[in-house]
Amino acid sequence: MFRDSVSLIGQSVRLEPLLEHHFDALMHIAQQSPAEFRFTSTPIDEEQKKTYFGYAFRTRDEGRAYPWVMIDTATQQVAGTTRLYDANWDYRHCLLGYTWFDTRLFGSAFNVESKYLMLKYAFEELNLIRVQMNTDSRNGRSLRAIKALGARYEGTLRSSQINKDGYIRDNLIFSIIAEEWSLIKQRLEERIQAKL
Repeated sequence: MFRDSVSLIGQSVRLEPLLEHHFDALMHIAQQSPAEFRFTSTPIDEEQKKTYFGYAFRTRDEGRAYPWVMIDTATQQVAGTTRLYDANWDYRHCLLGYTWFDTRLFGSAFNVESKYLMLKYAFEELNLIRVQMNTDSRNGRSLRAIKALGARYEGTLRSSQINKDGYIRDNLIFSIIAEEWSLIKQRLEERIQAKL
Protein backbone atom coordinates (compact mmCIF):
# COMPACT_ATOMS: atom_id res chain seq x y z
CA MET A 1 0.00 0.00 0.00
CA PHE A 2 1.19 3.53 -0.71
CA ARG A 3 2.31 5.46 2.37
CA ASP A 4 0.88 8.91 3.04
CA SER A 5 4.02 10.86 2.21
CA VAL A 6 6.61 9.38 -0.14
CA SER A 7 9.50 11.39 -1.56
CA LEU A 8 12.03 9.77 -3.88
CA ILE A 9 15.35 11.56 -4.22
CA GLY A 10 17.85 11.31 -7.05
CA GLN A 11 20.71 13.44 -8.29
CA SER A 12 18.82 15.26 -11.07
CA VAL A 13 15.23 14.86 -9.89
CA ARG A 14 13.31 14.77 -6.64
CA LEU A 15 9.81 13.29 -6.59
CA GLU A 16 7.56 14.82 -3.95
CA PRO A 17 3.88 14.18 -3.23
CA LEU A 18 1.74 16.19 -5.65
CA LEU A 19 -0.15 18.99 -3.88
CA GLU A 20 -2.57 21.64 -5.05
CA HIS A 21 -0.01 24.44 -4.77
CA HIS A 22 1.99 22.76 -7.59
CA PHE A 23 -0.83 23.15 -10.14
CA ASP A 24 0.06 26.62 -11.44
CA ALA A 25 3.67 25.70 -12.21
CA LEU A 26 2.56 22.46 -13.87
CA MET A 27 -0.06 24.22 -15.98
CA HIS A 28 2.58 26.73 -17.11
CA ILE A 29 4.76 23.82 -18.33
CA ALA A 30 1.83 22.18 -20.13
CA GLN A 31 0.73 25.41 -21.80
CA GLN A 32 4.25 26.26 -23.01
CA SER A 33 4.45 23.18 -25.25
CA PRO A 34 0.95 21.78 -25.92
CA ALA A 35 2.08 20.14 -29.17
CA GLU A 36 4.62 18.03 -27.25
CA PHE A 37 1.85 16.62 -25.06
CA ARG A 38 -0.84 16.11 -27.72
CA PHE A 39 -0.81 12.31 -27.38
CA THR A 40 -1.27 12.44 -23.60
CA SER A 41 -3.88 13.47 -21.06
CA THR A 42 -1.77 16.50 -20.04
CA PRO A 43 -4.23 19.30 -19.13
CA ILE A 44 -3.97 22.59 -21.00
CA ASP A 45 -7.07 24.46 -19.79
CA GLU A 46 -8.98 24.95 -16.54
CA GLU A 47 -11.60 22.27 -17.24
CA GLN A 48 -8.96 19.68 -18.11
CA LYS A 49 -6.95 20.74 -15.05
CA LYS A 50 -9.89 20.01 -12.71
CA THR A 51 -10.54 16.62 -14.29
CA TYR A 52 -6.88 15.59 -14.45
CA PHE A 53 -5.83 16.55 -10.93
CA GLY A 54 -9.21 15.57 -9.46
CA TYR A 55 -8.70 12.04 -10.77
CA ALA A 56 -5.11 11.97 -9.47
CA PHE A 57 -6.22 12.92 -5.96
CA ARG A 58 -9.31 10.69 -5.94
CA THR A 59 -7.34 7.59 -6.92
CA ARG A 60 -4.61 8.53 -4.43
CA ASP A 61 -7.21 8.78 -1.66
CA GLU A 62 -8.57 5.36 -2.69
CA GLY A 63 -5.06 3.86 -2.41
CA ARG A 64 -4.89 3.04 -6.12
CA ALA A 65 -2.38 5.70 -7.23
CA TYR A 66 0.49 7.84 -6.04
CA PRO A 67 1.05 11.08 -7.97
CA TRP A 68 4.30 12.98 -7.64
CA VAL A 69 5.53 16.37 -8.68
CA MET A 70 8.96 16.26 -10.33
CA ILE A 71 11.46 18.81 -8.99
CA ASP A 72 14.54 19.70 -11.03
CA THR A 73 17.31 19.52 -8.42
CA ALA A 74 19.51 21.95 -10.40
CA THR A 75 16.95 24.76 -10.06
CA GLN A 76 14.74 23.44 -7.21
CA GLN A 77 11.77 24.28 -9.45
CA VAL A 78 8.68 22.25 -10.33
CA ALA A 79 9.45 20.63 -13.68
CA GLY A 80 6.75 17.98 -14.23
CA THR A 81 4.58 15.25 -12.80
CA THR A 82 4.40 11.45 -12.88
CA ARG A 83 2.66 8.67 -10.99
CA LEU A 84 2.18 5.03 -10.17
CA TYR A 85 -1.47 4.17 -10.73
CA ASP A 86 -4.08 1.42 -11.15
CA ALA A 87 -2.40 -0.45 -8.31
CA ASN A 88 -3.80 -3.91 -7.61
CA TRP A 89 -2.49 -4.94 -4.21
CA ASP A 90 -3.89 -8.49 -4.38
CA TYR A 91 -2.03 -9.22 -7.61
CA ARG A 92 0.92 -6.94 -6.76
CA HIS A 93 1.11 -4.87 -9.90
CA CYS A 94 0.56 -1.29 -11.07
CA LEU A 95 1.05 1.03 -14.01
CA LEU A 96 3.63 3.78 -14.32
CA GLY A 97 2.80 6.84 -16.35
CA TYR A 98 0.96 10.16 -16.55
CA THR A 99 4.46 11.58 -17.01
CA TRP A 100 5.02 14.99 -18.54
CA PHE A 101 7.72 17.51 -17.84
CA ASP A 102 9.51 20.63 -19.06
CA THR A 103 10.75 20.12 -22.62
CA ARG A 104 14.07 21.74 -21.69
CA LEU A 105 14.85 18.55 -19.78
CA PHE A 106 14.18 16.19 -22.69
CA GLY A 107 17.22 13.98 -23.32
CA SER A 108 18.76 14.62 -19.88
CA ALA A 109 19.03 12.25 -16.91
CA PHE A 110 15.82 13.77 -15.48
CA ASN A 111 13.21 11.37 -16.91
CA VAL A 112 15.41 8.27 -16.80
CA GLU A 113 16.21 8.89 -13.16
CA SER A 114 12.57 9.55 -12.24
CA LYS A 115 11.58 6.20 -13.78
CA TYR A 116 14.49 4.49 -12.01
CA LEU A 117 13.35 5.89 -8.65
CA MET A 118 9.75 4.83 -9.23
CA LEU A 119 10.66 1.34 -10.41
CA LYS A 120 13.02 0.89 -7.46
CA TYR A 121 10.25 1.97 -5.10
CA ALA A 122 7.73 -0.35 -6.80
CA PHE A 123 9.91 -3.46 -6.75
CA GLU A 124 12.01 -2.94 -3.61
CA GLU A 125 9.62 -1.11 -1.26
CA LEU A 126 6.15 -2.11 -2.44
CA ASN A 127 7.28 -5.63 -3.40
CA LEU A 128 5.34 -5.54 -6.67
CA ILE A 129 5.86 -8.27 -9.25
CA ARG A 130 4.95 -6.23 -12.33
CA VAL A 131 4.99 -2.61 -13.50
CA GLN A 132 3.19 -1.86 -16.74
CA MET A 133 3.59 1.13 -19.07
CA ASN A 134 1.22 2.12 -21.87
CA THR A 135 1.62 4.65 -24.67
CA ASP A 136 -0.37 5.95 -27.60
CA SER A 137 0.84 4.14 -30.71
CA ARG A 138 1.55 7.54 -32.33
CA ASN A 139 3.73 8.82 -29.47
CA GLY A 140 7.24 8.14 -30.75
CA ARG A 141 9.01 10.01 -27.94
CA SER A 142 7.24 8.00 -25.24
CA LEU A 143 7.75 4.75 -27.13
CA ARG A 144 11.51 5.32 -27.38
CA ALA A 145 11.73 6.26 -23.69
CA ILE A 146 9.85 3.13 -22.58
CA LYS A 147 11.96 0.85 -24.77
CA ALA A 148 15.14 2.49 -23.44
CA LEU A 149 14.09 1.54 -19.90
CA GLY A 150 14.30 -2.11 -20.90
CA ALA A 151 10.55 -2.72 -20.72
CA ARG A 152 9.27 -5.60 -22.83
CA TYR A 153 6.59 -5.06 -25.49
CA GLU A 154 3.56 -7.27 -24.83
CA GLY A 155 1.08 -6.21 -27.47
CA THR A 156 -1.34 -3.56 -28.67
CA LEU A 157 -4.78 -2.87 -27.25
CA ARG A 158 -6.74 -1.55 -30.21
CA SER A 159 -9.18 1.34 -29.71
CA SER A 160 -8.59 1.14 -25.97
CA GLN A 161 -8.71 4.81 -24.96
CA ILE A 162 -10.24 8.09 -26.07
CA ASN A 163 -7.85 11.04 -25.91
CA LYS A 164 -8.93 14.49 -24.73
CA ASP A 165 -9.22 15.58 -28.39
CA GLY A 166 -11.64 12.71 -29.10
CA TYR A 167 -9.12 10.55 -30.96
CA ILE A 168 -9.62 6.83 -30.32
CA ARG A 169 -6.15 5.50 -29.72
CA ASP A 170 -4.39 2.18 -29.74
CA ASN A 171 -2.27 1.55 -26.63
CA LEU A 172 1.09 -0.17 -26.87
CA ILE A 173 1.60 -2.25 -23.72
CA PHE A 174 5.00 -2.78 -22.08
CA SER A 175 6.06 -4.19 -18.73
CA ILE A 176 8.95 -4.87 -16.42
CA ILE A 177 8.61 -7.80 -14.02
CA ALA A 178 10.37 -8.42 -10.73
CA GLU A 179 12.69 -11.10 -12.16
CA GLU A 180 14.03 -8.56 -14.68
CA TRP A 181 14.51 -5.72 -12.24
CA SER A 182 18.06 -6.49 -11.06
CA LEU A 183 19.55 -6.32 -14.56
CA ILE A 184 17.39 -3.37 -15.64
CA LYS A 185 18.32 -1.53 -12.44
CA GLN A 186 22.03 -1.91 -13.19
CA ARG A 187 21.59 -0.69 -16.78
CA LEU A 188 19.54 2.31 -15.68
CA GLU A 189 22.14 3.28 -13.09
CA GLU A 190 24.77 3.22 -15.83
CA ARG A 191 22.57 5.33 -18.15
CA ILE A 192 21.89 7.88 -15.43
CA GLN A 193 25.59 8.27 -14.61
CA ALA A 194 26.41 8.70 -18.30
CA LYS A 195 23.83 11.51 -18.59
CA LEU A 196 24.80 13.43 -15.44
